[in-house]
Amino acid sequence: MHFHDLRHTYKTWLIEDNVPDVLQHRQMGHKYKGISGIYSHVTRPMIDAMLAGMQTRWEQFGSDIWDDHYPDPHVVKIACSHTAPTDQKRPVDDDRQQAV
Repeated sequence: MHFHDLRHTYKTWLIEDNVPDVLQHRQMGHKYKGISGIYSHVTRPMIDAMLAGMQTRWEQFGSDIWDDHYPDPHVVKIACSHTAPTDQKRPVDDDRQQAV
């Protein structure tokens, strides 16, 4: 996994959490071009909803996803959707590789 892969994972999470495009662009450091870029603005409720989604991900997966592989509890573990193991709930597709 490369450091840049984290940007892809983060963008995917923003999409999955239904974060508005204007906030996605801002979070990724991109300009939101065209009419939408002129008339769309980020609001506090958008930011709060985005943070709630990230908090939920952290509570569900972030702190113990790979305890058996890297048992140090002080290390933050991050999973990338492109290399996440697959199973019946998360089949192999364009974004996931077959688990080995």
